Amino acid sequence: MNSEVNQDDFVKKSGTRLYDLRVRKGERLNRRVSRREVAQAIMVSPASLAQWENGEAMPSSKFLRRLATYYKVTSDYLLHLTDYPDVIYFPQGDGTMPIPWRVNAMNEANQEAIRLFRLIASCEYEDWDSLIKHLDDRRYLHSSKIIRLVEEAIARDLIRVDDLERDSKLEKRLKDTFKRLKSGAIVVVKLPPQLGAFSDFQQLLVAQSAAAFFKEAVLSGKVALSGGSTLLQFARCMTFDEKLSGLTFYPLDINPLADQVELDASSIIALLKVKLNCDGFALHHHVMGSKFNPKELSDQAYEVLFRGAKECSFALVGVGNPLKRITHRLPRPLQLSSQEMKELGVVADLLFKLLKADGTEVEHRLNERLASLPLNDLKEIAKAGFVVGVVQGLGKTQALRAVLKGEYLSGLVTHDALARAVLAET
Repeated sequence: MNSEVNQDDFVKKSGTRLYDLRVRKGERLNRRVSRREVAQAIMVSPASLAQWENGEAMPSSKFLRRLATYYKVTSDYLLHLTDYPDVIYFPQGDGTMPIPWRVNAMNEANQEAIRLFRLIASCEYEDWDSLIKHLDDRRYLHSSKIIRLVEEAIARDLIRVDDLERDSKLEKRLKDTFKRLKSGAIVVVKLPPQLGAFSDFQQLLVAQSAAAFFKEAVLSGKVALSGGSTLLQFARCMTFDEKLSGLTFYPLDINPLADQVELDASSIIALLKVKLNCDGFALHHHVMGSKFNPKELSDQAYEVLFRGAKECSFALVGVGNPLKRITHRLPRPLQLSSQEMKELGVVADLLFKLLKADGTEVEHRLNERLASLPLNDLKEIAKAGFVVGVVQGLGKTQALRAVLKGEYLSGLVTHDALARAVLAET
């Protein structure tokens, strides 16, 4: 009986909110907004709208999204789940907790993204395959909001992706082709073919696979880390594990970035320190700029970068596309044009060091202006321990092949399409 009363009360409250929204819209427009006008806008009969507003019935999910779009509020607000029209809530335990972003544009794609997140949060999708089957039929797959929601769901352990199928044949071929790679340190995940055009999803899944590999491979000790977008995603995918609280992270480079400073190694380490409750050296370069000189590093920075990082037995590195990092993300006086890099034969950057196609380092004035662990020292870590590259995207084919030829990596986490592309031209 109580459940019936509660349900009736819920329907009436939602109806009252729909009526109030129509009245308030009229007040903003300084005219009366009729039910017929709203009904025409959302393509429903005025009689149905009257039932909803009078608390006699509830609109379907399709019309809830249309109403939310029309009134520029979230469907949660229409359902009286929150008193804030632009905040999304999802259930957790015995209460609710706001997702840490607000919805600014109340269009239908956003409403679909909200609905998708609720489905994930309710554990309707238990694994990645079932989610992909749903997305495959969705016209909003390109929506960055949906990608953000999937990221959020994965970060909160609401959907499992760490059990992605691996391609053992490609892993063996990589090991046979690049002798520096070590058995047990090569992870090639199979990604659904329909994700080929969606680099955000690719990056998310490769980063999640790297996080799963890292949790199994490293339990304590010193870990060195480079910057990069995939490693930032890796840090976001990491969840607290008491076994990892004894780690200490060291940056492999300390360089000024003109934009996207969150991609810097120290910024990523700062995030990992909070998420894992571990130790680490986050050496921010607020005093660095176009006139930065590595020789002017503080004693602590020098100690961390050139001694602390060198003593690590495990390192995670990203492989850079120099056309992005060197031509755009460094301060303008440090940037190289794409024409300059073409003349120098540059195809990759590793710790901001420029590499040719055969993996040899390019001698250039830029090397004297950037601070990172010498690549010969990185090779020594790879020989004695593990330097694991976390790389995704077919645009990194040349870069990854050059880094592997140079024998800077002893481990690799990537996806099947990139692995095939690297092997095809080797």
